[in-house]
Amino acid sequence: HPQSTGKLCNPHADCGRQPSWWKAEAAESRMAFVRGLYEYSHYMQDNLDDNGWGCAYRALQTCVSWYRLQHFSTAAIPGIPEIQQMLKRIDAAHQELEVGSKQWIGTV
Repeated sequence: HPQSTGKLCNPHADCGRQPSWWKAEAAESRMAFVRGLYEYSHYMQDNLDDNGWGCAYRALQTCVSWYRLQHFSTAAIPGIPEIQQMLKRIDAAHQELEVGSKQWIGTV
């Protein structure tokens, strides 16, 4: 794909359906599927050790990749420092966030 950055694409595609060992009732569990391509961002990518604190950043990068790969955007996928800069600028709860820190930001 021309917008791809080379990361793992659509890792869910080969997972199949609910495993036979799954015992939860339908009311307790739901499945959701993604339509379209996305690149999976995960800890330790991009030469950055974000293990234990990078989950929200990586989830945002994964979502942005979906928009890129559907041709809704051509904007680059932001790195963690860029996401931190954006949060400081637009979110009062993150005004004190130090760019370059390993601070966990929670769900944004």
